[in-house]
Amino acid sequence: LAARGSVRPRDGDVFEFRITEDATRVVYGASEVAGIGLHSAPIDSSGSSVFLTPGMTTFDDPLALTADRVVFRGRAQGTTRDELFSTPIAGGGPVTVVSHGAGHGEVTVEDDFALTAGGVRAVFRSDAFVDGKLELFSAPVDGSAAPAQLSLAMPDAADVAEFLLSPDGADVAWRADSSVGGRSDLYVTPSDGSALASVLAVPAAEEDVNRLLLFDPDGE
Repeated sequence: LAARGSVRPRDGDVFEFRITEDATRVVYGASEVAGIGLHSAPIDSSGSSVFLTPGMTTFDDPLALTADRVVFRGRAQGTTRDELFSTPIAGGGPVTVVSHGAGHGEVTVEDDFALTAGGVRAVFRSDAFVDGKLELFSAPVDGSAAPAQLSLAMPDAADVAEFLLSPDGADVAWRADSSVGGRSDLYVTPSDGSALASVLAVPAAEEDVNRLLLFDPDGE
């Protein structure tokens, strides 16, 4: 085996890391003076690492990679908006806001975001419009369009509790208090928001859909 080097940040520790699909680079989070920053380095140590997130604080929780981009939660310095961003893995490109938070000053994107097959879109829960109220959205990871809201109108105190993508990424199912406050129902919709959601299960009174487990392997 050829000798391999190590990645050593200037300050602190290396956190979450991922290897790219073509196994040529590793993307990792490391401590910086202003927080956690994202870096990308050749996996064979043939070149220097590239700092991907200048002017930002990122989070050491899930990083998601497409063929050429890294998708991550972060916060632009000087703001209180925890949003979803992406940037080219090789560096040299802008950091793009995927979630486009709107409506109030403090936005939180939850850490259970997921990418559709091929990494074209990100599906995520966010309180983008009402502080503390988690709704379901999807958006192209390159930031080329505003997010599509997938979840239906819900009672004031209700949230989207969890979601699950089909194996092909075409559909997303989610559990939410979307019809009667305090009761969880099950819904499904195309992950690109191209059609309205359908109700899959409405439990009897005083009962709930408790948990999403899996989609049929054929995505049905």
